[in-house]
Amino acid sequence: QPIGGSIVCDEVAEVVGGAGEFFHGYTYSGHPVAAAVALENLRIMQEEHIVEHVRDVASPYLRERWEKLADHPMVGEAKLVGLMGSIALTPNKAKRAKFPEEANVGYRTRERCFANNLIMRAVGDRMIIAPPLVITPAEIDVLIERAKKSLDEAYKIVKDEGLWDEA
Repeated sequence: QPIGGSIVCDEVAEVVGGAGEFFHGYTYSGHPVAAAVALENLRIMQEEHIVEHVRDVASPYLRERWEKLADHPMVGEAKLVGLMGSIALTPNKAKRAKFPEEANVGYRTRERCFANNLIMRAVGDRMIIAPPLVITPAEIDVLIERAKKSLDEAYKIVKDEGLWDEA
C-alpha cells in the first residue's frame, strides 16, 4: 500500500513554507488505508526486532562479504550503508577510470545479474542493491555468490568484446 511523507529541517521549511503552513503532498498522504498499513508495518517491525536484526546481524555480515567484492578486477570500490550497497565498475582500479558510455557495462552487468536470479540495479557503471531488511546470513551468501558470478560473466563479455580499455 503506497504512502508518502517528507522530513525537512527547520531552515528548509522556513524557506519553502515561509511563516505559514508548509504545503506539500503526496497522492497517498493521510489516506486511511495507507495509514493503517503503515501503522501495522511499524508494529511488525518492532515486534519482530527488524531494526535490531539489520543493525546487529544483517548489515555487519553483508558489509564483511560485500566489501570483498572490491577484489574483483572490474570493481573499483564496494560501498555499503546499512543494507544499501553499491559497486563501482571500472576498467582501471588505480585511476578509477570509467568505461566508455556506449559500452553499457552497467547494463551488461545488470543483465548477467538478472540471468543469475539477482536483482541489482545499474546506474551508469554503478551497481546497486537494497535487499530486504529481513535478509539472513545464508541469503547474503547467496546474494554474494550470484554477484560474483555475474561480475565474472560481465567481465568475460567486456573482455571478449574488446571493451576493456585501462586508459
